Amino acid sequence: GAPTALAAADGRDGSIAWPAAVEVWRARPSAGNPSGVACCYGRRMWAQVVAGAVEVGGVRAVAGDAVIVLNERRVELVARSAAEVIVFVAD
Repeated sequence: GAPTALAAADGRDGSIAWPAAVEVWRARPSAGNPSGVACCYGRRMWAQVVAGAVEVGGVRAVAGDAVIVLNERRVELVARSAAEVIVFVAD
């Protein structure tokens, strides 16, 4: 499914109000269905794969792996199996 905000500076969508320039998201993409994570130029994204196998911006990763993405507007997460990914976006 679509990524869910866990922590954000503005507390959007019922997330924890986080007084820092860091957002934390949880994505649970289903196999073969892409989920997009919005990123902005000048920001960094760390995607930590908790379970399953995914592609993060075209890079394959499995549980325990992490992928760092720099300066992209949007990054696609595509699950190769049922998966869970925690995504950190920071300035």
